Amino acid sequence: MPVVKSIFSLNEEQLSVVERALSLKNITAMMRPSFAHVPQYIGGLQDFFIYFYYEEPPLFNSEMTLIYMTRYEIIQAFIKSPTVKSMKTLTATHLERSLLAALLCTNIYTDIFQNVTRPQLSKEHLSFHETFALADSQHFFNKQFQTIESYPSLFVNVQSNIIKCFWAYIRNEPQLFERDLVKAKQFLQSFTLTEMRVFTSTSH
Repeated sequence: MPVVKSIFSLNEEQLSVVERALSLKNITAMMRPSFAHVPQYIGGLQDFFIYFYYEEPPLFNSEMTLIYMTRYEIIQAFIKSPTVKSMKTLTATHLERSLLAALLCTNIYTDIFQNVTRPQLSKEHLSFHETFALADSQHFFNKQFQTIESYPSLFVNVQSNIIKCFWAYIRNEPQLFERDLVKAKQFLQSFTLTEMRVFTSTSH
């Protein structure tokens, strides 16, 4: 799986860790099939992985958070949850656990998008989203694009609507959101326990 632009400021060593995580086999097998090869959602997976892997995550890149504002708002919503914070105690510095936690959170978001956000978008916004989700959003801000349109207003409006719908769901259905996070934590705990048992049995 290719590494996409990060909303974090990564040094070469951190970028190498991300590349190693995304090169692990069977990653896409756990993602929702319709999103497994979509750059916007691979980016979300990557963002979650960085958060879960590092005890102190790198600083956000202010320029990239403006370009990838949906990804930034998504991770901000998740990391406010006490359940996500407790998941991090199991994942920090553990590559596979961090990747699993990232996959679980990415799937929760994609389910929210499909079931809650998508039906609320206009046909124009949905069509545009499906186009930019398959591409690198940064091109809307490069000099070549700006010779056509100085400000990518439609792109920004679509992202703003997606963010508004997502935060409305978090605000209106906090128990459902937390329920899904608790299930993710339980799955992660089960994986961690199994991992520890295997390690113990092989070390004797």
